[in-house]
Amino acid sequence: MKNKVATAIFLLILLGMTIVLSLIFKPEHESYNIETSTEAIQAVAKERDNSLDVLFFGDSECFAAYSPLQMYAEYGFSSYVCGTAAQRPCDTFYIMEEVLKKQNPKVIVLEANCIFREAVDKDNNGNAFFNMLADKFPVFKYHIRWKFIFRELYFKNYSSIDNYKGFILRTEIKPYESGEYMIPTDKKTEIGNDNMKYLENIINLCKEKDISLLLVASPSPLNWTYKKHNAIESISDKFGIEFIDYNLLTDELGIDWNYDTKDYGDHVNLNGAVKVTAAMGEYLVNNYNLPDHRNDKAYYEAWDLQAEEFLKKYNIEI
Repeated sequence: MKNKVATAIFLLILLGMTIVLSLIFKPEHESYNIETSTEAIQAVAKERDNSLDVLFFGDSECFAAYSPLQMYAEYGFSSYVCGTAAQRPCDTFYIMEEVLKKQNPKVIVLEANCIFREAVDKDNNGNAFFNMLADKFPVFKYHIRWKFIFRELYFKNYSSIDNYKGFILRTEIKPYESGEYMIPTDKKTEIGNDNMKYLENIINLCKEKDISLLLVASPSPLNWTYKKHNAIESISDKFGIEFIDYNLLTDELGIDWNYDTKDYGDHVNLNGAVKVTAAMGEYLVNNYNLPDHRNDKAYYEAWDLQAEEFLKKYNIEI
């Protein structure tokens, strides 16, 4: 009898702890890709509060194409790429909400390719028992959030944050050789209802914070189509949001698919990113009232010195 009572007490305590931890760890707005989302939030949190003028969001097309240090060296505004692999609108919204608690940018740039990524739960691998357990007790799904909840303790030991403000640099060259991919059509790629809901949440959050939203499609023959272009153009027209499709401007950018992609046209490499970044930086500084922080003492160590070192290391001319 004593063993049964002890077991019952232990199970009740365990249940109580699970319930309490679930309440703590469950995010206000659920994002299925919680690990990569949390890592992005942790990385940008290393920047000084309210020091970033532009924030980039989106999937890998985003962090492969835009170099904040290059834009700073050339134009003087500060930016950060909050892109993550396979980022979807639900992830974007969650990351954006958290980052905007510490930053007040003038512009948010959203990589349009992520809008077409459906929100599929990647954590449970289709395990029915895990689905049930995670639904009842979110701590099993969101346990990774301890790194974010205990922010200050974790950040002191977080050493894997990159030095390039979210830009992930690749120098490999693997040519794209399949020819023209932007074939005009009147058809549109369908955007799911859930993705549209989160996209509208993103749009409304930017309006609430008085932040300009810019949609972009980075050069990517393997991911982008004219049907996607038409779908995003419709959203641009409906909500009055600026949209730049660099897939229609590859000649103007000087993109050479023999040298400017690292993986046969999936992402641009450093050669291509330098060209896309230069065009993006010019557009941002010409269309938005962005400050020039070059030689500002508050930015000198984290930006001027890092940008100089970055350009020199990779022989980038601006």
